[in-house]
Amino acid sequence: MAVGVYLWKSSQCIVEDNVCEGCSHGIYLGNSSENIVRDNICNNGTKARPLFLDGDGIHLDYSADNNLTVNNTCCWNEDEGIDVWTSSNNTIKRNEICENKEGGVDLICSSNTKIYLNNFVNNAGSKDRDSNIWNSTSKITYTYKGNTYTNYLGNYWSEYNGSDADNDGLGDTPYRIDSDKDNYQLMESWEKYVMLYGKYKS
Repeated sequence: MAVGVYLWKSSQCIVEDNVCEGCSHGIYLGNSSENIVRDNICNNGTKARPLFLDGDGIHLDYSADNNLTVNNTCCWNEDEGIDVWTSSNNTIKRNEICENKEGGVDLICSSNTKIYLNNFVNNAGSKDRDSNIWNSTSKITYTYKGNTYTNYLGNYWSEYNGSDADNDGLGDTPYRIDSDKDNYQLMESWEKYVMLYGKYKS
């Protein structure tokens, strides 16, 4: 199994600006906590030529807790874009997760992970086997189509077909992920929402 970046029993590392293409797992964190995984490309090929090797874009496993996964691209993987097993208290935000054959994000035996401000485009769904949080845990001030709002923010789901009656950029009905749901799903990709915060803070 070819892995682009592999961390085991590691903490307070920054995994940044890597291109992990044509790997099985692009980035793998096992029993590793308090790390930052940001600005990486973890694709199994390209849209024109997907390779679909067996594996995930980013994989957190075996007590990989309290990690931040932000601003990564995880597309055209055979399994999930981001896979979280037996891990908790992670944050997954501002990632581009598209065209993954088994799903966008899969959480198994994992709890209290916060997933928000991600773009989920043309994946085979996402899975949540436990109890996780699919929106920001505090309200965020944002500008959408020239108007400013303050609210919790969830994720963009390309298959969501609900309405937005008050035009605040948030769908009126929840997006279901197994027994959990995204109550504040975005009507457009998160880049269309101008945050009044820094690159990694929201």
